[in-house]
Amino acid sequence: RYKGTKFIWLMGADNLDEFHKWYQWQTIYSIIPIAVFDREYYSYSVFNSIAGKRYFNKLHKTKNSKSIFNSKLPSWRFLRIHKNSLSSTKIRNNKNYLKI
Repeated sequence: RYKGTKFIWLMGADNLDEFHKWYQWQTIYSIIPIAVFDREYYSYSVFNSIAGKRYFNKLHKTKNSKSIFNSKLPSWRFLRIHKNSLSSTKIRNNKNYLKI
């Protein structure tokens, strides 16, 4: 259905902190590259989380973000971004939220 399309799992650092509680969380690492976006108050917990420690040696450190698609799985990337302290629910519930 999506021939030639490359997918990546996107999550906030706050989710990575609890990721080890997800059902078969290690399977997700083995089937798709993961991008973890920095979230307010969670920058340091990323590397101290159970998932962060378990897969620290699989952290993709190059500045070329696209190269994560060519990396052997498991592979993940931590992206420091401009942080917005609003929850994703509050952003979605905003009447000015862009609907695609």
